[in-house]
Amino acid sequence: MRIAINDISFFKGFERIDEARKALGQFGDVALQLMDARVSNVDAPVDIVNSNKVHKALELAPQYSLIEALNDLKSAIGEQYLRVLQILTMRGEEEDENAGVFCLFGYQSKHCARHKEDFLLSIVSDEKFAKKKVEGTLNDREACSIRNIADVEHIFSYWEELGFRLYENNPKHGKRKYIRAGGEKVSIAPESDELGQKLLNKAINYKGKLFSVDTERNNRIFEFRYSYANKYHGFLNEDLAEEDKNRIIEAAR
Repeated sequence: MRIAINDISFFKGFERIDEARKALGQFGDVALQLMDARVSNVDAPVDIVNSNKVHKALELAPQYSLIEALNDLKSAIGEQYLRVLQILTMRGEEEDENAGVFCLFGYQSKHCARHKEDFLLSIVSDEKFAKKKVEGTLNDREACSIRNIADVEHIFSYWEELGFRLYENNPKHGKRKYIRAGGEKVSIAPESDELGQKLLNKAINYKGKLFSVDTERNNRIFEFRYSYANKYHGFLNEDLAEEDKNRIIEAAR
């Protein structure tokens, strides 16, 4: 999964310093959410790719550089600052000459064009960058729409592609296994919601199902199943064949 910093949204910038500060704060909130372990399809920060044209000296507002804005963010919200700094001061990738250019507001971006099939991560310098898709043109000719993340709500909207999974206990699975009427065996759930989320974060797909290994408790294997929206519940699976157990444990390392 690749998420590309939308350099055009940074080029456009802001008329006032206070607008730039506020927008960078929101950008930081979204970046933190994308770097959360619950977003399983994003290997952050590796998968969040910066443009080589977004750098510390870039002006976000008249006589107000990106590094000045980041320093202001550091004073207000330390954790956000560190995460955003990590992303925005990483050296951007080299431009791909074969990608063409994505065009919007008179700006051209080879970076956005290269990632037109991925996601953009935008700072909201215009209402067009606040939407779930950024609409522009490719090579100033062909209409082009790129999936966009500029608000935490966008992560919820794209939860399946991003792998944003939340654990929710199913009351059917308690602290003890039991047999239901009809002979169905019901296994135990993770002992706490915190453990359930931790195991779900690192769950792997094996034969079309999600499994996670509790390495701290004798390599117990939990299976996770889809409940609704982006919610999953889990239970201890003790019925796996020995070969499957070994393969799941090996894959989870």
